[in-house]
Amino acid sequence: MLAKQAHEFAGFFKHADRNPTATIKFSETEVDSVLVLACHDFGRVAGGMPVEAQVFEAWIYALAYPRVSSAPLKKQRLIRLCVREFPGVRLATRQEQKRLGLVVVNRTLADPSLQMEFKRVVELPAKK
Repeated sequence: MLAKQAHEFAGFFKHADRNPTATIKFSETEVDSVLVLACHDFGRVAGGMPVEAQVFEAWIYALAYPRVSSAPLKKQRLIRLCVREFPGVRLATRQEQKRLGLVVVNRTLADPSLQMEFKRVVELPAKK
């Protein structure tokens, strides 16, 4: 679901040279799918993520499925854990959801044990 939304926007930007005056509109929630994929990709490339990205991923998981039981079985436990970290987030307004996310970011930034190491310089493999 998230990847499909992101792919649509990526295609627009990839082919921007075909119609340089074209525009695209997307809602704030549609930006979420692009950001979560960026966080995930960053984590894979850099071998870890800053706390803010970790919290964002958990926040998205808490919101991604209206019913936890509709999520893939392998993800349901993780989603339930994420929902617990953001009490009330699923019934909150978008503004309140973001406020709850900020509360968790601030709490986790204050806990050094949650800091994850990640590469700040990533070297691409040499071409053969």
